[in-house]
Amino acid sequence: MEFIIFTIFFLIGLAIASFTIIPILIILKFGIPFTKTLEKKGVLNKNNGIVKGYLITLLILPLIFLSAITITFIFFSTYLIGFLIGVGMTLLFGIGQIGENENNIKDYFQTNEKHLNNTNIDKLYGQSLGKGESKNELKDSSSTMELPKFFDVDGTLVKLELDSKTGEVVSSTSSGHPYGIGKTMSEGTEISEKEFNRLSTSKK
Repeated sequence: MEFIIFTIFFLIGLAIASFTIIPILIILKFGIPFTKTLEKKGVLNKNNGIVKGYLITLLILPLIFLSAITITFIFFSTYLIGFLIGVGMTLLFGIGQIGENENNIKDYFQTNEKHLNNTNIDKLYGQSLGKGESKNELKDSSSTMELPKFFDVDGTLVKLELDSKTGEVVSSTSSGHPYGIGKTMSEGTEISEKEFNRLSTSKK
């Protein structure tokens, strides 16, 4: 019976951390920095309130987590270890989800669709990201997007092109290594193919 209750608190710890700590880390590591970058690019409408919403969330979620751990400590102290192990397991396996990855980028654009300045997106990237397109879904709009495109992302040369085998839009560095599409489009400066080739040659 004790083992069953211990397991229950372990699962509660998993759930509480998944819905509080992981979202907090995603907001701090990805959400706020990504929003600031898009605002500088003019991709988001002015006074969009996204960061304000994040700050409110950052106030609420820690309170929920602290309340859960306090209640467990006061009324179920025997099983606090199980709860904390659950929290630790969530952090261990969830830490890889907090950065700029395909799922977070897709969720971001879907959630904040109403705040997107599609006019500026079209000017910058030749397509709309308003529908939360992921790497696989970008191929649906590739027919209206002029490819390849070339970018300078903080000194890293990136090429955005259509994969002839899969029909997906992919991005890679001048040396052929895969590179994040979201990072390319949000932080990169578009350059000409001639400039891309010149810079690529000079780096060799």
